Amino acid sequence: MASNLFGNRPTDGGSSAGEQDLPALDANLRDALTESRQRYKDLVEISSDFAWEVGPEGSFVFVSSAGALGWNADDLLGRPPEDFIHGHPGVEPDAITNPFVARHPIQDGEVWFKLADGSEACLAISVRPIIGQAGEWLGARGICRDVTEDRERDAALARAHVRERLLGYIIRTIRDEVDPLGMMNAAVRAISRALTAEYAEIHRIDDGRLSEAARFGNRPTEGWGRGLLGGAMDAPGTVVAEIGGGFGLALATQYGGTANGALVLWRATAVGSWTDDEQALAVSSAEHLGIAIEQVVQHEKLTRWSRTDGLTGLLNRRSFVADLVRRHGRVARGSAPGTLIYCDLDNFKQVNDTHGHERGDAALCELARLLEGSTRGGDLVARLGGDEFALWLESIDAQSAASKARELLGRAQVLIPYSGGPDAPLGMSLGVAVLDSGSAESLEELMARADLAMYASKKNGKGIFTMAPPADSPGSPEVPGP
Repeated sequence: MASNLFGNRPTDGGSSAGEQDLPALDANLRDALTESRQRYKDLVEISSDFAWEVGPEGSFVFVSSAGALGWNADDLLGRPPEDFIHGHPGVEPDAITNPFVARHPIQDGEVWFKLADGSEACLAISVRPIIGQAGEWLGARGICRDVTEDRERDAALARAHVRERLLGYIIRTIRDEVDPLGMMNAAVRAISRALTAEYAEIHRIDDGRLSEAARFGNRPTEGWGRGLLGGAMDAPGTVVAEIGGGFGLALATQYGGTANGALVLWRATAVGSWTDDEQALAVSSAEHLGIAIEQVVQHEKLTRWSRTDGLTGLLNRRSFVADLVRRHGRVARGSAPGTLIYCDLDNFKQVNDTHGHERGDAALCELARLLEGSTRGGDLVARLGGDEFALWLESIDAQSAASKARELLGRAQVLIPYSGGPDAPLGMSLGVAVLDSGSAESLEELMARADLAMYASKKNGKGIFTMAPPADSPGSPEVPGP
């Protein structure tokens, strides 16, 4: 019979070449599978803080060998994830979801997880549910990554943005005010609103003492004192204290490294104490407030210099006349009468000729003190130039004006020591003009009457006062005498 085989059959009973390669193939497959598993494990551990799986009962059945956030794997196995889930601040416990038992895939969700040391961490979690052949839920597996630092950094940036926005609002509010008083009032309102304060005060240092510059809101009725303010001036940074049924916050303002005022805030206990972010905003506000206070101080200095006489500190002619316009207008409209007195020094030239101009300046300052000390807060005192001075006495009629003139002449004895000599005693002559209520006399006419009365005193012997005749009288000035 013919054979359909080709070649010679082995006679030693050996297997085929394919059968000889099976052990090597199995070994290669095992090595490849081991390498693949190690590669997957390395990638999982690199990409996450821990990998996990929960079973059908909702408890951990697998946790990567490295454990999770300080927990060992054995600490988690067999326990439900709920034991470790922590609510985000401000979230009610019953509103917390458990992504570890998700029925649908989750990619980069977030959950707050309790750490082994008792603290908490924000985890980015990715989940894949395990679904059986019949569509039943058999558990879930996934990975978690600690993103707490990222979230804290995001929250810090968000808070910084809020502080920057509120600070910008405060700065714009202050900057948009030109009037010094308006600037302080605008600042205290803006700072109070930005920091949710129910009451706020701004203080500034004047002549070494603190004085209130502006306030906003309702001051606490109980327990409020200067203790909080004093503490702020004595300590760097913010001072927080329970006071007046709430929480007070105070800190000093500075300019050029020197304290120039203080900011004091208060709110009720129900609102809560001052957070670190709020204190940081208060510090930033105080920095700009210190600059604003200095601007107000400099503005007031310039205003004062423009309104006052540089030697005596009294009003200068321009400011006196400007204020006199308003006073004259009120009397003309029916307010109480007022009196204008012109004052001129007698024998002042001899003071300068004998003792020099420095002594003459001292005499002028002495007269300024005399006039200021003889007037009230609502009156006006001015140096018109040289040795000429003027007073406006509010709500003074003719009889009271004559009495005031006699008083001034009596006090003029303080000028005698400045005299140029016994034959030229330093004194003063006065011209008095009364403006009656409802008078139609112009301001220029009133000033002219006072000026003529003063020259009448000079002409009639000096050292006396002269009452100008009423505005509607054609007579000459009356000379009551010293």
